Amino acid sequence: MALLSMQDIARQIPEYSIFTAGYLIRDPITSRKSTAGRSARKAGKRIAEAMDIQLLQAVYLARGSEASLSRGGLGLRPISPG
Repeated sequence: MALLSMQDIARQIPEYSIFTAGYLIRDPITSRKSTAGRSARKAGKRIAEAMDIQLLQAVYLARGSEASLSRGGLGLRPISPG
C-alpha cells in the first residue's frame, strides 16, 4: 500500500486535475461525499485501468479543516503555506 496524491494521478490522467483544486474539496465531510458517489466509482475504475492500481480510500490532508467546519462549511479561502 502507498499514499498517492491526486496530483500524481493527474500527471498521468490530466482530466482528473480538477480534484487538485484547493477550493473544490474544502473539508473532510465534502471529501467523503465526493468519493462515495457513482461518478467517484467510475473515476476509480478508470484510474485502476490506466495506472494499474486500486484505490482503497480517500484521505483529506489539509490544515485548517477545523476552522472550515466551525464557519459552517464556508471555508473557501485558500490556506497559505507555512
